[in-house]
Amino acid sequence: MSRRLVCLYFVLVISLFLSSVTLAVDVASIETAETKDWAIVLRDANLYLQGKEKTPARTQGYLSLVRQVRSRADSAKLGFQKDLQLSERLLRAIGPPPAKDSSPEAREIAEKREKYNRQAAIARARIAEADLAIVRATELEETLSRERLERFLGDMSRRTPIPIAPGVLNKGVPEIAVEVRRIILSPFDWFVNRSTGVVGSAVLLPGFVVLILGAFLGWGIRRSVLTFSGRDSGILEPSYSRRFGGAVMESVGNSILPGTVLAVLYLWVTRPGALVSGLFAEVLTSFLLSMLFFCVVVAFAKSFLCPSRPAWRLTSQSTENAQSAYRLVFILAAVFSIDMFFSNLWGERGGSAEAQSIYSTVFGILEGWIFLKLGRVELWRAEAAQEGEISQQEKTWRFISRSARLLAVIGIAALFVGYSALGKRLLTNLLWTGLLLWMVVLLRGYVRELVSWSTESESIQHKLHISSRTFERFRSWGRVVVDPVVFLCGVLIIVPVWGVPPDDLIRWTMQTLSGFQVGSIRISVIEIILAIAIFFIAMAGARFLQRQLSERFLEQTSLPAGIRHSLNAGFGYAGVIVAALLSISVTGIDLSNLALVVSALSVGIGFGLQNVVNNFISGLILLVERPIKVGDWVRVGSDEGIVKRIQFRATELETWQRASVIIPNAEIISTSVTNLTHRDQYGRVEIGVGVAYGSDVEKVRGILMDIAEKNERVSDDPAPTVVFRDFGASSLDFELRCFTSDVMRRLGVASDLRFEIDRRLREEGIEIPFPQRVVHLMNPQASDQEKES
Repeated sequence: MSRRLVCLYFVLVISLFLSSVTLAVDVASIETAETKDWAIVLRDANLYLQGKEKTPARTQGYLSLVRQVRSRADSAKLGFQKDLQLSERLLRAIGPPPAKDSSPEAREIAEKREKYNRQAAIARARIAEADLAIVRATELEETLSRERLERFLGDMSRRTPIPIAPGVLNKGVPEIAVEVRRIILSPFDWFVNRSTGVVGSAVLLPGFVVLILGAFLGWGIRRSVLTFSGRDSGILEPSYSRRFGGAVMESVGNSILPGTVLAVLYLWVTRPGALVSGLFAEVLTSFLLSMLFFCVVVAFAKSFLCPSRPAWRLTSQSTENAQSAYRLVFILAAVFSIDMFFSNLWGERGGSAEAQSIYSTVFGILEGWIFLKLGRVELWRAEAAQEGEISQQEKTWRFISRSARLLAVIGIAALFVGYSALGKRLLTNLLWTGLLLWMVVLLRGYVRELVSWSTESESIQHKLHISSRTFERFRSWGRVVVDPVVFLCGVLIIVPVWGVPPDDLIRWTMQTLSGFQVGSIRISVIEIILAIAIFFIAMAGARFLQRQLSERFLEQTSLPAGIRHSLNAGFGYAGVIVAALLSISVTGIDLSNLALVVSALSVGIGFGLQNVVNNFISGLILLVERPIKVGDWVRVGSDEGIVKRIQFRATELETWQRASVIIPNAEIISTSVTNLTHRDQYGRVEIGVGVAYGSDVEKVRGILMDIAEKNERVSDDPAPTVVFRDFGASSLDFELRCFTSDVMRRLGVASDLRFEIDRRLREEGIEIPFPQRVVHLMNPQASDQEKES
């Protein structure tokens, strides 16, 4: 970056700082100085674009300055608008100026009116200056972004010598060999050409001391980390969060020792006045950085893949696949470190285009081949998955894997045909994308388990007075929300790898979230998310207060149960209304327009939509009051079955014959409904039994009670009872009444009891009589004789 660009940057920073400090100076003069600084930055950026000497660093520098100007102009415009609104409110407060033919106003009022008008005029002028700066900065920002993109595309499309061409090989290979030889011999050259007054011990002793100190420091930190936060071999089945935390801490612990040693050596080599200098200093510095990268990557790969400890492995792959993946990552880290080592030296010393093309092709092929091996889905497939079973998630991963491997093949092919910059960039981006994507997937599992743990904690549930069913809903919605959030974070992390500048990405994201126009309607994602969050928070608070009102206040009063229920329900309805109004106020919806729409719809409702609206309102009542809910056993008129679905217009009932009955919601609201599982699953079982006259009734009652008490599915509370119903025409009629905790199995319980009653009565010799009827037949001959006589 040029010296002029650096000076401009500091001028802008100093002006921004001075503009934010409140001093006893005239506001207009400060803002005028600030607008002058804006004009200087925008003018220099325009001159840079008109010139011919353009570099990526200078383009990025001017782009940052222009964005700062635009951001500062936006903030200043908001401040000026507030000043203008204040001045206009003050002018409205003192009223309109008097007419020409009326008496003049008081001098104090006239002075204030003139002062407020002057302030309003200054604010309007400043708003115009800020608008002008915003427009110019926006245009320059687009031009600089386009210049940067064109420069990037030009670099990617630039041809280099084909590496497999004989002429390229004849020139590039010897040059690479000479450079490698110079790098290898650099320590000996430095030792031979060192100062004659320096002896060997004076050179080596400080290095050994630094090395020993770094080793002791790294060993101590490593031992502390692994002792307090490492993996415990006594835990046989650790949770995912425990495995994730153990992998992170073990990665840090295993990389601390080599990292500390290498970092200390690096600081010792690069310190001012170091004995090591020249090419050997460059080689040693690049070697230390490459080794540091290699040690960190290998430590993290070993900790997360855990090839020797399957119980602590974060992936669900087999041990053989984990070992294969670890070996491939080890080789890839070694190749990438060597590439980093030579690239640092090559970038500093330069080289011919032929040598650069051969070098990029060799390392690109090695890295691409390893990536193709690592990108196989079979290497990461779950150990318990069957060969013929392919889930939707695995199909998605197969698509991602094939797309990535196709890009890797394209990158290798680009290297062979002379597009070394494109091929190298493509393969490097694929490697970093794969690493970041893998880390995002592991982090997703950790966040999902954290959500599950927070919604399963009984202490949290007890402190917040939240029911278990509500916690289940929180868990379900939490897992639903985790995936989009993790996906968005992954996109924000991975997209910059592919050349999208982070500042552009942040700017686009903020513009999308802050709002965009669809016709005359402005949609703001942030406002929508905030409105939904406020609605649910307000609803949770209303439910909490409603429960407290019911349990701690209304229960202590002497009000009738009906009034208590009405007060509690009314408080709940009020909570819903307040939550809805709060969420609507956040979105900024104009309620007057909504009222016009409702009034227009009311005309159509009055003529032709009465039944539809009736069912719709009834559905809302069903969803709010919940007299029936999904899974209940209900009777509505002649229909009986299980509630399968409650919609706004109708409710679906599934009968015992598996037929679906669609009942309008208005009918459910307007007629009596029998809900056998409204409060709980308890239900009564009634079994009638008739015994012969002359049977011991006490013995019969004892047998029936004993049968009910011994049945495991009959509840003890309420206890079963036996009722002597009647003296029947042919039998003494008894009825066994008992309760079961699962009314859905009432028929099965009744059947079991009847089987047992029949068996016990047969064993006890108690007869279950048939219905008896006495028929008197008259003798026809006797009646004829009586008539003759």
